[in-house]
Amino acid sequence: MNFTHRSTALLFAALLASGPSAQGTTDGRPRGIYSMGPAPTHDFVDGGVVALPWSTGETAPGVYDFSSVDSSIAHHEALGKRMTLINFVWDVPADLLADPAVVKWTHPQAGTQPVPWDPIALARWRAYAQALSSHRLPSSALGGALVELRKHPTLAQVGCPVLGLQGLRIINGSASSMTGYTRTLFTSAMLDSVHAMRDRFAGKHGYLAVFPMNDGSNSPPLTDHLRAALLAEFDGVRHPLLGFFQENWSAHRDQPGAPVVGWPDPSSGQGLNDLAAKPSTFVMFQATQGWNCPFRNPANVANAEVQDGIAWANSIYDCTYFEVYRCDLDDQTNWVALRALATQLRAAPHEINRGAATLFVNDRTGFAPLAQGGVANLEVLGRPGSLAAVVLGAVREPTGLGTTFGLLDLDPALGFVTAIAGVLPPTGSLTHAVPIPSISLSGLGFQAAVADAGGGVTLTARTTITVR
Repeated sequence: MNFTHRSTALLFAALLASGPSAQGTTDGRPRGIYSMGPAPTHDFVDGGVVALPWSTGETAPGVYDFSSVDSSIAHHEALGKRMTLINFVWDVPADLLADPAVVKWTHPQAGTQPVPWDPIALARWRAYAQALSSHRLPSSALGGALVELRKHPTLAQVGCPVLGLQGLRIINGSASSMTGYTRTLFTSAMLDSVHAMRDRFAGKHGYLAVFPMNDGSNSPPLTDHLRAALLAEFDGVRHPLLGFFQENWSAHRDQPGAPVVGWPDPSSGQGLNDLAAKPSTFVMFQATQGWNCPFRNPANVANAEVQDGIAWANSIYDCTYFEVYRCDLDDQTNWVALRALATQLRAAPHEINRGAATLFVNDRTGFAPLAQGGVANLEVLGRPGSLAAVVLGAVREPTGLGTTFGLLDLDPALGFVTAIAGVLPPTGSLTHAVPIPSISLSGLGFQAAVADAGGGVTLTARTTITVR
């Protein structure tokens, strides 16, 4: 369905006038307070964290059981919460570990593991990622329609681990202890492992645990080398962004009323020092222990509460996503402070998603690579029977790519506007292909909005999409 420039502009203005709401954000980073384990009903909790061991999801070669994911998604959807999925790659299927053709090494913490570059194990991991992402399950937000997990609105974050390691960390060990290790081989295998999950869940936030590592060489140090490789690869243009995760977050006071001292310390060499200033990534934290239920080192949380830790890490690292233990979430003396912090964390600098509709561009939300003269494949997911409208405008701002919603110029010489609209069929999916004009403009991008008459307006993912 085609629109005139005037009617398109009016429709876009009407969408924007409907205002923001509370589920999801549009600035390309995860936000909110998440519970370790399934989410409780607390209004300041945005979601829960659920783990899926590889050996649980793949019970035999090519035989998959994702029923635990189904039940976890159903739990969070019923509460109106989101979910983070941890993929435990180091819980390796027994048949792989028993295969004599698989090259293995001994991880100091996890025991026998395939080396990251083993072709047999890597092929199985890729197949597993594809099966997990394409697994279909119902969504009540989409009218009970079956939807692939990679597009399910309840799933928000997905762990993208490294085969044979899980995160980039070997406590009391060197990367060079892996059988057949070379830095070049390991770097390539690391990227391959992360791509397996990150590419299949491109519409979700993806993350990897990254800590200091060494291999005996300081030219440059292995940590710096691996970070640079990840940032260059997952740049938000060619490939979707990747977040940096650490589960050692804590905060304490030396005495009551003293300033908050937090961890990871920016001067500690934990590999996070300058990431907060980079628009090409984000930081995610998990508490190393509960403030109300410490089980490692009580001194690390002494004289402080979880809200002190959140405020500190948000200030130091611009972190907007925190995984917290239930003992702290259930403490009612924390609730006033946690409600205020939850509101602060959810407040993206741009618009906020509303309703149950989601727009995918070339299978991705947020940034996606497009080519002039090519085709942008659009897919709207929403409740069957609801009215969805998509407006796309290619715009160029004086300072580069557009970063706010709106159509800056409808002159065909400077940009173009197109739109699609329709009633979502029983599948809850509306697809359309938009040709991209061959116009020579640097700094060209797309911006998008989705309207769902049944649930308000969705402004999806600040969809500024670079056209090369």
